[in-house]
Amino acid sequence: MKLARKLAIATQGALIFTMTGCGWLTGEDGLIRDSREDYRQAQIAEPLDLPAEMDTNAIRELYYIPGAGQTLVFQGNEFKVPRPDMQAVSGPKELKAYKSGNEHWIVLDGTPEEAWGRVRSFWEVNGIALEQEVPFRGLMETVWLKRNNEGYITRDKFRVVVEHGLQKGLSEIHIKHLGYDYESAEIPSQELDWTSAKADDALTLAMTQELSSFLVETENRAAPASLLAQKFVGTPKSSFKENAQGEWVIDMDLTYGRAWNAVGKAIDAAGFQLDDRNRDTGLYHLLVTTGEKEKDSGGFFSFLSFGGDDEDVVTHKLTIQVKRMPGKPKKVRALISKYADSVNASLRKDVMVRIKNQLI
Repeated sequence: MKLARKLAIATQGALIFTMTGCGWLTGEDGLIRDSREDYRQAQIAEPLDLPAEMDTNAIRELYYIPGAGQTLVFQGNEFKVPRPDMQAVSGPKELKAYKSGNEHWIVLDGTPEEAWGRVRSFWEVNGIALEQEVPFRGLMETVWLKRNNEGYITRDKFRVVVEHGLQKGLSEIHIKHLGYDYESAEIPSQELDWTSAKADDALTLAMTQELSSFLVETENRAAPASLLAQKFVGTPKSSFKENAQGEWVIDMDLTYGRAWNAVGKAIDAAGFQLDDRNRDTGLYHLLVTTGEKEKDSGGFFSFLSFGGDDEDVVTHKLTIQVKRMPGKPKKVRALISKYADSVNASLRKDVMVRIKNQLI
């Protein structure tokens, strides 16, 4: 049987798995075994006693029990169960799964340093070993996994990349999968071509769903600390520079759709009033209010308004354009393409600075 046909059969089998919700990935004998009842066999042990100078973040309690150790006092004829402190547990405020074209990814509240430990716990809990870890780059790669799909055996590997989100305080998690016939020669990790991984691969989607569920179920669980992950570098998705015409622009390493949405959110977070928008033409029309005394000099503080008479306030109109860079499908630029005469160069730069400050 030719390799192409075997891969097609494997993909069909994986697709059936995602549709039926069962198969090799989950279940008692699956790759990711349901371990939610394992705690019943846990043994109580003495707490670890570490020297005072050592960091104890990695051995914090996994679950917080509100009111633990407190004595409940019964008074009168009524007994009320005490309510837990709703501020006692801190977890991610939001987790969303996104799709753009055929690409899927997870957006998680928290920095990449924080997300790293939680994603790594996913592999540990499910007994999947990692062959490669680069915490300061947000990269982790599993060992080769053997999969039996109705008699057809494959060799599969997953790669996860934790990145900066588009806005500050957010992380993105991207998963890729490569699979080969088990009888074929094993390819060394350093020779794998991850650019050939299909974004809409059925196993990629299944693993993304499993990781999403794990992150939701464990949102109040403290993840092991990683000193290496705390030095996370990553790759920013946007840069700020001056173009040949002397205008300040924001370049983004994103597809057009993602860049358009990111700029819109940044405009809103920066506190600008949006007058109109047009996604097809890539235009955001803004109303920028400044105090009349500062309109000639501009500057960051010209945005601040403390009330007073209407004659002390001036509203300027300008347009932010989001456009694709020629020949670069994942390169988009945002710039001020149109403005009133009252919007001087300093004020235009301050507008772009405030928008860029909302992006990573």
